[in-house]
Amino acid sequence: MATLKRIYKKVTLENGNIMTIYGSNKAIRIEHRGEEARPGFRYHGTYHELDCFLRVNSLINPPPYMEEFDGYTNDSAFSGVFVKFGNKDGDFTDECVRAFTYIA
Repeated sequence: MATLKRIYKKVTLENGNIMTIYGSNKAIRIEHRGEEARPGFRYHGTYHELDCFLRVNSLINPPPYMEEFDGYTNDSAFSGVFVKFGNKDGDFTDECVRAFTYIA
């Protein structure tokens, strides 16, 4: 995994642990690899398919720190990736995402 340098925010979880969210808020273009491939994006050297992400708004009472994100996927029990669709100005587009790594 690439070195994570830019802290987006730190969150205190209900159990008292700290979750650190890393990311630059930079738009990443969604790739469409051929007719049979599923769309996704490359982040820190790994290709993430969009259908592997769970929608945050589909959760019943998501934690407040998740509400600003559109989706998430876990890498392990303590880490994963959050995504926001659109550019950093908040304009929705299905052509790019902004990705953030979280570690608890």
